[in-house]
Amino acid sequence: MSGTRRWTTWLALGILVLALGGAFLSSRPHGRPAVGSLAPDFSLPELGGGKRLQLSDLRGRVVLINFWTTWCPPCREETPALVAFEERYARQVMVLGVDVAETAETVQAYVRDSGIDYPVLLDRDKAVSGAYGLTGYPESWFVGPDGRLRAFASGPMSFEQMQSLAARALGRPLDAEGVGPVRPGDRLVALARAADGGLVVVTERGSWERAGAGWRTVKGVLPGQGGGGAPEAVSEDGRWRVRWQPGQGLLVGGPGGRMLPFATDLPGDLAVTALAVESDPRGRLARIWLGAGATLLTVDPEGRSRTVSGFERRAGALLPLSPGRVLVASDRGLWLADAASARAEAAGAPARSFAGLARAAGFLWAGAPNGDLYRSADGLHWEWAP
Repeated sequence: MSGTRRWTTWLALGILVLALGGAFLSSRPHGRPAVGSLAPDFSLPELGGGKRLQLSDLRGRVVLINFWTTWCPPCREETPALVAFEERYARQVMVLGVDVAETAETVQAYVRDSGIDYPVLLDRDKAVSGAYGLTGYPESWFVGPDGRLRAFASGPMSFEQMQSLAARALGRPLDAEGVGPVRPGDRLVALARAADGGLVVVTERGSWERAGAGWRTVKGVLPGQGGGGAPEAVSEDGRWRVRWQPGQGLLVGGPGGRMLPFATDLPGDLAVTALAVESDPRGRLARIWLGAGATLLTVDPEGRSRTVSGFERRAGALLPLSPGRVLVASDRGLWLADAASARAEAAGAPARSFAGLARAAGFLWAGAPNGDLYRSADGLHWEWAP
């Protein structure tokens, strides 16, 4: 092959490669916009009617744009947290769910079954998801009051991630003025029942009991904490006290008496985060509950442990409700566990982190780290109690 023919062949191949490359690039969705740039404007129809929503009409508010589909398992995992976040911060953040390329009937059924109350928009032709460079589900953008993209999240977010990213878009914490007795920079670590039956909120800086429309300081040791911050619990009848001592394991005794090692089949280096103890009708030790890592366990009077199935969260607090039944505060909602079946199931509470539980003032109470309180009469139905 002559030099001229070889050069001509390579030139033709180069042109072909460039043409194919150009066709490939033109078929790809738009590149992902940069954080700090103006959010691509759009107008999409809302589910359930002919009304259209224009993003630019929401200037002045923080907007959370969540791209999702009903068939996506991570989207389904994220939905309860989005529902809880919108319920709590609707006055500060506008949540928009943008469903991609599904029928209105399919989306409507999912919205109804999931309790979604925020606007859901239909991106049938993928034009908007393309403008935002969507590469997977779910993906979310946080738009600041100035209309600029301030934060991006790929994959399912927790309630606490939403709090953090929305604060970045807003330019300050969502709870900048504090929640109840939990002031900025502080956090709720436990709940307790006061001597008069009222609710006590325990934070890293102290303890407070509700007094009329305000809160008064309560003196004393933080409930649920033994020496050196070791998890500790006392039975409801006051007969039994248990503590988990790292390196030693369980210690058991009376509330005011000496605590002695309690032999179990558990390793002493278990990372225990929550404890509860129950007495039987005769006042004898019935069982001990432990939250360790992403596991919930029961220990019988002979020291034999059993894993509770259906629970794979971090337990932050445990509260016995009736013999063999406890309420569990976790990093993703509240759970009800039964010792007889050794199973746990989610309670009807928001999908967010909870740090404290208590029975007080005629209700069951659950407290989130930021100070939000939820109450229930039966442990199954919970309401936010501002």
